[in-house]
Amino acid sequence: MEYVLVKRDKGSKPINDVNLDENFDIIIKKLNPFSFKFKGLIANIYWWLISKKSWIIYVREKESKKIASFSYVLGKSYKFPFMEKGELQIGPSFTYPEFRRKGLFKSSIQFILKKFEADGFEMIGIARPENLSSLNCLYGLGFTKKSRCWKNKVKIYSLLKDE
Repeated sequence: MEYVLVKRDKGSKPINDVNLDENFDIIIKKLNPFSFKFKGLIANIYWWLISKKSWIIYVREKESKKIASFSYVLGKSYKFPFMEKGELQIGPSFTYPEFRRKGLFKSSIQFILKKFEADGFEMIGIARPENLSSLNCLYGLGFTKKSRCWKNKVKIYSLLKDE
């Protein structure tokens, strides 16, 4: 399956504000071996060991406490062999249908950029080419297309050469 690899330009304007609707809040959790949904403790511990720099960011509706949206932030692992030291990958991300069109994806990305760029990380993202709303949001936040990539059957990504 083909994807678009985007990277936030080093010269992009820093994110100072997160434009989040007052009815929502953002929660960040560091992933641990029990966060993953693999069958078996050994698989979970293995995944955690090779990707220690991993978090999940939730956007939650304050009143109902329902999760409206989430985004993973993942460090280099065997799944993304092309990542460089100091890079973090945003995604996968998902917003539940009843919460779409409220700017929650953009707010969560702003939060991620503000937090992790301040810690010195560079951010990349991977999106399906037909997911124009996600790509346009990322482009609007200073990301540019760097390459196309491919996810094989065992979910390992590789870069494709543009012709």
